[in-house]
Amino acid sequence: MNKFSTSAITLKSYDLSESDKIVVLYSKEHGLMRAVAKGAKKTSKRAAGIDNLLAKRFLLMKGKNLDTICQSEGINHFSGIRNDIFKLSYSIYCSELINIFGIEEDPTSEDMYNLLYFTFENISKAKNPCNTILSVLKFQMNLMDTAGYAIELDDCVKCGHSFESQEMYFSTRSGGILCRECSVFDEDKKLISDKIRLFLKKVASSDFNSSFFYDKELKNEATLMFCLNLIKEYISLKSPKRIKSTHMLECI
Repeated sequence: MNKFSTSAITLKSYDLSESDKIVVLYSKEHGLMRAVAKGAKKTSKRAAGIDNLLAKRFLLMKGKNLDTICQSEGINHFSGIRNDIFKLSYSIYCSELINIFGIEEDPTSEDMYNLLYFTFENISKAKNPCNTILSVLKFQMNLMDTAGYAIELDDCVKCGHSFESQEMYFSTRSGGILCRECSVFDEDKKLISDKIRLFLKKVASSDFNSSFFYDKELKNEATLMFCLNLIKEYISLKSPKRIKSTHMLECI
């Protein structure tokens, strides 16, 4: 039998038959995967890998159409996520984006896996809503960069004009900052400050193991949510599918 092992994060699962489920995984080595968890619906015990938002080391058997989960060993349960609806909702949002933008045998699979892993770990450990939102914002910015949709924050995305502190706008349609002149015909533009622009640049260039200084005015839930929603709108425009979890986020 052709067996292989991989580290993966469980994204979601759905019924295959009366007894089996299909588990959607994002693998560090192979990108987006779908595998069968046999007997997952019949056993009273938790079948290997059917719980969502877990990092595990899986042993799988290669199949003609779908691989089969033989066994799994836990890596990280991200336990802080499950008892907090705010954290859980944003974790589901992140997992849905990985499911949308990830691909099979993804050449960026290690980067995407690590991004989701450290996002979940930081959300799990977050002490307050601001820390959760900041983790999701980092995820959004880095996901778009890894997926090839990096946001332009240095110069005007239309004319290339450099910014200092003059009037500027964020354009979800254009994927970056617009100067006043270029923003005239963009109906969806949003006025932002230079502090917001610089803050987003720092978020985009930082990883989860680094800390950076930013103005204390920005460390509040309203400002962080403003930034997160800007990027959420941009991601929705780039997504080939409707992002279902955005409705859930609006209800929390």
